[in-house]
Amino acid sequence: YAVGKFHLSAHVQQCYVTHTLNYIRGAGQLDGELMETIWGPLKGIVQSMRSMSFEHRREALDHQIRDHNWQKLVSCSTLHHIQ
Repeated sequence: YAVGKFHLSAHVQQCYVTHTLNYIRGAGQLDGELMETIWGPLKGIVQSMRSMSFEHRREALDHQIRDHNWQKLVSCSTLHHIQ
């Protein structure tokens, strides 16, 4: 397993050597902090999810994350056309 680059500095030196994304084959230049970037958009639905069943909660999260990804894709294509 790996520790995200932002959180890795808070760990001891031995963690860096064994759990950094820099040395994991296929990781590329990931920062490992994807979940951190979507907490903000997910905060809007947290209250309503408390009363949901596990399956419904998973479906709602899936919908929100897909929408978040779609919004990022649309904004990237808009920026690409401006340049």
